Amino acid sequence: MLIAALIGLSFLGGAAVWNYYEDENDTDAGVDVPDEPDEPEVFDQPEVPNEPEVPNEPDVPNEPDVPNEPEEPDLGASVVENEDGSVSVELGEDETGSLVAFRVSSDYYVGRGSGYGTANDYNLTLYLAPEGAEVPKGLEDLPDDVWTAWGLAAYLGFEELVTWDIGREGHDEQPWVDGTGPMLMWDTRVEAPEIRTVAPISVFEIDDAESQIVALTETDALDFLSDDSVRVHHFTDWDGDDEIEVAIGRSFSGTEDDDIILVNPNQTGDITIDPGDGDDTITVGANHSVTSALGGGGGSAEDDGADVTTVHLPAYEAPETPTAFGGDAGVIDFRDEDDSLTVVLPDPAEASVYLVHQREDVGQATSLYSADAYFLVLGPPDAVLTDAQLQDWFDTPEEHTDLGLVVVSEIDLGAASGRLGGDGTPDWSYDHRNMNPDISFQGGLAGQVTVSY
Repeated sequence: MLIAALIGLSFLGGAAVWNYYEDENDTDAGVDVPDEPDEPEVFDQPEVPNEPEVPNEPDVPNEPDVPNEPEEPDLGASVVENEDGSVSVELGEDETGSLVAFRVSSDYYVGRGSGYGTANDYNLTLYLAPEGAEVPKGLEDLPDDVWTAWGLAAYLGFEELVTWDIGREGHDEQPWVDGTGPMLMWDTRVEAPEIRTVAPISVFEIDDAESQIVALTETDALDFLSDDSVRVHHFTDWDGDDEIEVAIGRSFSGTEDDDIILVNPNQTGDITIDPGDGDDTITVGANHSVTSALGGGGGSAEDDGADVTTVHLPAYEAPETPTAFGGDAGVIDFRDEDDSLTVVLPDPAEASVYLVHQREDVGQATSLYSADAYFLVLGPPDAVLTDAQLQDWFDTPEEHTDLGLVVVSEIDLGAASGRLGGDGTPDWSYDHRNMNPDISFQGGLAGQVTVSY
């Protein structure tokens, strides 16, 4: 059955193929089949003109090179004030000028009439001098139309760099002439500031009296204060203001009359003032010593008048090497009870000041010794010391060098020696002590102690 079905299907497939074959042969046998149309002719596209060439942008020329600005020459001089009071001066690298200093003393009168006084102002001016400018070597070389130091600097084309006021000295009217007393004297000259520079400085000393140059000399020193001497101003009833230069380590002696003796406290050289007899007025600095005229009659002080002494203490400077006593400390001989002493203290911002009273009492029945002295001690401005610290430092200064204390002046109240008498009281064979010292202080002490031995 299955076989018969398969044979039937094969006959049907063959008939279909045969029909297809006849259809194809019919087309070839006479049926016109239209030709395929020819492809249309394709004409060439018209040429599209080229885009016009865009001309190149014209070349922009490079910016011309701008020459470098020429460097300004380094001229002139710079002046810088340092914290320690010195100044630093530097010349420009291209500067051809030089440094010149004028040390000028200007004299003038104070008061009026026959009792006039005289005074001097001192200043120091540093200039930049143009190349080739030369200061005349003496008065004979001064131009006819130049009369003052300022005029000379202007004539030479100097540029002022800095001027310092160095102080003044002088005295008022003479009291014995116009009856204006009391006599006043002053000397406030200070040391010139330190000038730090690698450039040499030519220094000229000029004396200007009543707006007229009266002396012109070249010198090596910027300072008005000498390192080799101390100027002492001396007045008496019969003599005006004598200015005596006393060599360091030497003494000045007054007269039997009432002397007025003034030493500038800023002059630190060690000299001794011996005022002599009379009621003398003495002004000194801490480095200066003052003696008194004492005799041995009966073991008491000779009545040499009532001297009035004033001592000015300086600002604090730490000692280079810690010591118990400053090597430059002056000694005030204050054994005469008729004398009086005023101590002028520095500003508290400059120093702290302490007073140590040293009392020595040594002896046995056969030998007695007693001595009293005050020591003026400076410390740093911000120092705060207890009495115990101050006493410990005085007893053993080598163990307390960290305090930085230094003795700047000693006030000698005198000494006595003898033995005990039969009644048990001292029998002094020698007694030059001021048991009631008249001492006052201008300013406040930071502390004081008494040290007894």
